[in-house]
Amino acid sequence: MHLQKSKNTVKNKGVLIIKSINNNNQNQTIMKTSTSTSEKIFNFIFVSLASAGLGYALVNQFILDKPNKDLLLIMICLFFASLASWQRKKNRKS
Repeated sequence: MHLQKSKNTVKNKGVLIIKSINNNNQNQTIMKTSTSTSEKIFNFIFVSLASAGLGYALVNQFILDKPNKDLLLIMICLFFASLASWQRKKNRKS
């Protein structure tokens, strides 16, 4: 099937809808998700805050000798969740 971007391209709530014409001149609608700027900013902030929180928890745990294992566990989980979310978004667009 040969896809052709035409004048029928519509952007609706973060979803790019492309109407394409295949070889049999039949119209088909294909939906592609597009990453908006606000979503990219949110992902960056989420990863940054999780990294800062993990750093704070590690400094408290090992350098300042004020162990707070609950905070450390939560920050490790948030850090890995933010990295997994970022990788999923990055791999989805390719």
